[in-house]
Amino acid sequence: MSTLDAVLGTLLASTGASRVTLRRDVAGPTAFPVVAEALADGVESLRDERTVHLPTQPVVLEAQQGRQVVQHDCATAYRLWRRLARATS
Repeated sequence: MSTLDAVLGTLLASTGASRVTLRRDVAGPTAFPVVAEALADGVESLRDERTVHLPTQPVVLEAQQGRQVVQHDCATAYRLWRRLARATS
């Protein structure tokens, strides 16, 4: 197990999350792919997910501003982000 895997596993265990992912803007066909992840039992991997255009997603936009993103409820976070985006455009 790599140090990175150990860190992600520790985050998963200490937060009680279902998933901890690390995405990086690396060269290749996919923007911000999952380069490492830790998963709770029964949770599917996002490593090969390619259907979402990540450069336009709220998490990526936040990360590009240098902010850390922790999502407790992704559906609610997305609805709030969309409401804010509409209000400011």
